[in-house]
Amino acid sequence: MNPPLQELWLIDRTRSNLILYWEAAMSSNTQFIQFLQHEMAISTAEIDVLLRHPEQAHAPLQMLLWQYGLITLQQLIQIFDWLEERF
Repeated sequence: MNPPLQELWLIDRTRSNLILYWEAAMSSNTQFIQFLQHEMAISTAEIDVLLRHPEQAHAPLQMLLWQYGLITLQQLIQIFDWLEERF
């Protein structure tokens, strides 16, 4: 038995919205990582280590950078300012 067309439309629309949301999130993450590398001088290796860190799933990347001493409090404030401007 096939689902009604309305249900299929809703499923397709939800899937499309999720894809658009995921693409926007990936673009935002890319922009954020580029900002960290270019403006904050965080190395790719440092970012890679933090992205693989188990705490990364529960803590924002900027907080992990600060917690592990990779950025100063002033840099953390700059990051929050940058994030606020964009989101």
